[in-house]
Amino acid sequence: MDVAGVLDQSVRAVAQGGEVTLVGASQGKEANAEPLSAATIFRSGATIRPMAVGSRRQFLELNRAVESSTMRPLIDASSASTTCPRPSSTTAPATRSAG
Repeated sequence: MDVAGVLDQSVRAVAQGGEVTLVGASQGKEANAEPLSAATIFRSGATIRPMAVGSRRQFLELNRAVESSTMRPLIDASSASTTCPRPSSTTAPATRSAG
């Protein structure tokens, strides 16, 4: 779960043992949140993982540099779309045997 608001709300909403990723200063300047208690984090079992990002200016500079260069994506491998069969609407769902 990526935090899209107040951190304590995300920690309370994430599944037991889930992960909350903090992207930059994602709390925002308008967030008037209470401090997040250790008990709340402990009860959720969540992992809180910070992710540093650059500024919007740096992002735009990066895009300009990529566009003006000869850099191209490196593709390690590709596969045909036929490697994964498409599900059929007439196919019955798989069932488990009892023993």
